[in-house]
Amino acid sequence: MKKTIKWISISLGGLIIVVTLVLLIAPRFIDIQKYKPEIEKLVTEATGRPFTLAGDLKLSLFPVAVLSFSDLHLGNPEGFREKDFIAIKSFDARVKLLPLISRDIQIMRFVVEGPRIVLEKRKDGRGNWQGLGEPRDTEIPVKAKEGKKPSPGKTSGGLPIHALAVGELSITDGRILWIDHASGQRKEVAGLTVRLQDVSLDRPIHLALSARLDNKPISLEGDVGPIGKEPGKGPLPLDLAVKALDQLNISLKGKIMDPMAGQQFDLALQIAPFSPRKVLSALGQPLSLTTADPKALSRVALKAGLKGDPGALSISGGALDLDESKLVFSLKLKDFDKPDIAFDLKLDN
Repeated sequence: MKKTIKWISISLGGLIIVVTLVLLIAPRFIDIQKYKPEIEKLVTEATGRPFTLAGDLKLSLFPVAVLSFSDLHLGNPEGFREKDFIAIKSFDARVKLLPLISRDIQIMRFVVEGPRIVLEKRKDGRGNWQGLGEPRDTEIPVKAKEGKKPSPGKTSGGLPIHALAVGELSITDGRILWIDHASGQRKEVAGLTVRLQDVSLDRPIHLALSARLDNKPISLEGDVGPIGKEPGKGPLPLDLAVKALDQLNISLKGKIMDPMAGQQFDLALQIAPFSPRKVLSALGQPLSLTTADPKALSRVALKAGLKGDPGALSISGGALDLDESKLVFSLKLKDFDKPDIAFDLKLDN
C-alpha cells in the first residue's frame, strides 16, 4: 500500500513538473501572431460584425497568465455612418495562475488605454448596439430545451470567489460618443479615466472617475465595500461624491443589501446649493420655465433619506431649499405599475 501511494505521488509530481515545463516553454515556441486571422474570423462570426486586431497580440500562461493586445476594432453593421462600434488602443492583463485553483483571484495588472465606444442611432430608431451577436442569417432559431426552473424563493449563490486582490486596475483616456441622427443630437464624454485602489474582498475599494462631458468636467470619487467573502450577499456600503459642470456637488452614503438578490437600499442623499440656471447654461439648454423674477431658480439644495427595493420607495427627512423657500417633505411609494403614493409636504413661504 505504501509503495502504491509512493508511486502515485511520484507520478503526480512528475505530471505537475511536465505540465509546468510545457506552460513555461510552449509560449516561447508558439507564434500566437499566426492565430490572429483565425481569432478575427471567430469573433466576426460570433458578433456578426467586422473585427480586427491590427497590433501585436501576446499570450503567456505561466507563472503569470498574460494577455495583451493593441489596436482592436469591432465595427458597425451596414447602415451606420461610423466605422467602429468599439476601438481599444491597448489592453494588458496579468493574472497569477496557480492561486486560481483555490478561487483566489490575484490580478497584478488590468489596464485599458484609449477605449472608444460610439453609440449611434439611425433615423429609423435602430441603434448600433442592437443585434450584437445575432446570427447573420434569418433562419428561425430552434427552440431550446426547457431546463429546470429554479425553485421559488431561491436565489443564485454569490460569486465563486474565495479571495480577491488587484494591484493595478485602470481605464485611461476613454471616449464615449452618442450620435442620434433622428434628432441631430451629438454628445461626447472624453478624457474618461477610471482607477480602482485597494481592491479586495475585506477592505473598501476606492473608486476615482473623471471625464469631460462636452468639454465640461465631471467626477466621481469615494469608497465602495468591503464586498465581503460572498460578493453579492449581505450589505454593500457606499460613500460616493459626484461633481459636475463646476456647479453640482452630490454625496450619496449608505448601503445596498443583497445586491444580487433583494437589492434593498438605505441611502442618504445630499445635494449642495447650486443654480439651476447656471447648470442649464453649462449644458447649453434654455430654461423652459418663464419666471417673473429673473433671479428665481438661482438656488436649490436637497437632502433626504432614501429606502426601498425594486417594488417600493420611501423618502424621509426630505428638505428642499428653493431660493428663499424651504420645503420639508416625506413620501412613500408602492407598486410602480399602479402607483400607491402617500406624502406629506410643509412649505414655509
